[in-house]
Order: sequence, then C-alpha cells, then structure tokens
Amino acid sequence: MGIVPTDPDSIVWFISFKVGGRSFAVDIKRVKEITRYRDVVQIRRALPFICGVMNLRGVFIPVVDMAKRLGIESHGTGKVIIVSINGRIAGLGVDEVKDIESVETKWLKKKIRDEFKPWKGYIDRIIDTGTVTIPLINPSKLLTDEEIRLLDSPIEDFRFDPETDGTP
Repeated sequence: MGIVPTDPDSIVWFISFKVGGRSFAVDIKRVKEITRYRDVVQIRRALPFICGVMNLRGVFIPVVDMAKRLGIESHGTGKVIIVSINGRIAGLGVDEVKDIESVETKWLKKKIRDEFKPWKGYIDRIIDTGTVTIPLINPSKLLTDEEIRLLDSPIEDFRFDPETDGTP
C-alpha cells in the first residue's frame, strides 16, 4: 500500500480510520474534510446511532456514531470524517483517523470475508493485499432512504431542550 503505479487509473486513494480498535477505510473521493470531534449537540428524537449535530462553518450537519452504527464498542470518538451521503453532508464519528493511503485496484475485492459479514450492508469492497485486509465503507450505504428523510426533517422537530439535551 502507498505505492503509486505509473497508471493513475489503477489506484484508489482512501482514508483509513479506526472504530473500537478495528480498521476501516473510506474512498477519499467521498471525503470532504476531517475535523476534530467537538461541540456536537445531542438532539431529542434522533436516530439511535446519531451523536447529534455539529456546526461546521455555519452549516449544521448530523454526525453518525460509527461505533453504534457498526455495533462495535468504541474507544471514544476523536475525529469526524465529513462525507457526502446521497447528496447530504454528514459526519462519521470515528475513534481515530490513521492515514491517507493508496492501493492498486487489483487489491480491491468484492467478496466479503466472514469476519466482515456483520457490516456487509455498509461495505463497498474489501482492500486485501495479502498482508492487510480492510473493509472499504460506502457512506451512501450507511443510511436508508427513511433515515435520510428523518435527518432532513425540519429543525423544529429537534428543538433544543436544555434539561434533556445537554449543553448547546
């Protein structure tokens, strides 16, 4: 990994990250930016795997708790990977971002190994170089159409209540 071949069309760049000690990746073309996990405001009636919303330069975006979404025990969310999910900007709350890496497309596999079956619905492909195996998460598969509709509900549906919602 990390070797750039002469044909740029034969490589995929990705961001590797960890959730609960497990490695995952997301195609860099889907990533807008990476920021620290900060000032995330919890909201009432949010989906169980939504940490809350964060204000990113005047735009409120939902943050998906990747540990809850994947059913993994987290070691503490430290970074948010800002991605596009079906045309909507959202954040992926992860324990840590490891690196920006590249791999030749020949190492991308469609077959999902048994150890990754619990996340099959969220995985695009598997990066399998023979020495490293990392599931490549497809952000567009993280939310169903109904979940996106709920996220797009008017903000009035999520009024802040200081007694139950924490600090803004």
